[in-house]
Amino acid sequence: MSPSLVDLNFDVLVYMCNELHTSQDGRKSLNALSLTSHQMRAAALPRLFRTMHVGGSLRKCTESMRGLLATATPAQNVRSFTVYLSGLRDYSYGDEQASAIAEAQLPEDATAFSAMLVDLLNAAEGLQHFALVVGPKIYPRSAATFISSTLNPTLSASRLHLPNMASLVLPSSCTALAEACPSVVHLQLDVWGQRDTSELEVDMEAQIWGTQVDVASLQVTIRLTRDLKFVQAMTESMHHLTSLDIRARMRFSEQISCLSHLRRIHTLTLRQYEFPGSCTLGRRRHDSEQLMAAIRTETKETKRSARRFLPQLRTLRIGETVYNLSKLQTHSLDELDALEAET
Repeated sequence: MSPSLVDLNFDVLVYMCNELHTSQDGRKSLNALSLTSHQMRAAALPRLFRTMHVGGSLRKCTESMRGLLATATPAQNVRSFTVYLSGLRDYSYGDEQASAIAEAQLPEDATAFSAMLVDLLNAAEGLQHFALVVGPKIYPRSAATFISSTLNPTLSASRLHLPNMASLVLPSSCTALAEACPSVVHLQLDVWGQRDTSELEVDMEAQIWGTQVDVASLQVTIRLTRDLKFVQAMTESMHHLTSLDIRARMRFSEQISCLSHLRRIHTLTLRQYEFPGSCTLGRRRHDSEQLMAAIRTETKETKRSARRFLPQLRTLRIGETVYNLSKLQTHSLDELDALEAET
């Protein structure tokens, strides 16, 4: 009998599958190869189902997760799982009756989604990364209500324990997963601070996420300047934090002092900040020079604040611009101001 692929050592088959997956149309080709024999299927499954993504409304995501759980083996191979909620309910544009029915079914959809997510997280024993992303078309208050009233209680009641989870991307209100994932080292939070949200609520969220003491890399998106207090309170106990990425609309030069307790951080990234007067200066063409001057001033002041309050900082990113502060030989402001961006 002539030799065939299945006669090869299993580790060799796994290596072949990994290499094929990285090629052009790799996933499609690997899926076809996996159907040729039981041995090839077993070798291909970990790569085919390593990264999974579901998206849509609560109901659509629930159906997708149910389909994934229909076969136990794929779920066991998932290492990265993303849920993208584009809407809490299905919209029927132009059909008011269908939209009204969908609205009435929202509590039921929320309960079914939460229960199915728990089932999938339990089944995916090797899961290392989980992301729950809420699309821009969902009002933050509506999403926060769904999470606090349905998702968090369901997750807490399930007593989930996910010791292999190393990376989370979540709305900050999804605090139940902080308790279920004790080994997170990469954390990304979207803080939905509302102007009428009490400081007590913000402090409680911050305290819960502050229990993630092993976090080394943190990315936070905030919408209100006061939410920097959330970041400050949360990071007080994160003694292993070395990289912080803040995305916001504010004058960071005036706010970096809130981070002065982060003595081990060596990389700070500040994105999407608003330059002084940028809302008005850009309205007229002849104001462009004033706008550029304001940008330069804010950048200079941000560099100075970072150097003053985070003296151990080695890398400062402002937008897409990177400054290597480790090149500085002295504490002179003139040397700091003259430091050019990395190319």
